[in-house]
Amino acid sequence: MTVNSSSETFNQDANSLTNLGTFNLTRATFNFNGGTVTGNPPIINAGTLNNSSGGSGTFILRGSGAYSGDTAAVSS
Repeated sequence: MTVNSSSETFNQDANSLTNLGTFNLTRATFNFNGGTVTGNPPIINAGTLNNSSGGSGTFILRGSGAYSGDTAAVSS
């Protein structure tokens, strides 16, 4: 799945998102509000990742993207 628009937002509020393919968000926002993200990490290109959850998941941030929220699980 590819989303390429600064006006688009994907909300993960609960349950499990299993990505077995490619999930690209370019200039879009991913709100990680709960649940888990498994499989291939979503790729956020020049977009925003908001992490307000106690959930678990791996994300790839590229370009001039922004991150906000819980930094306990962030590694570089």
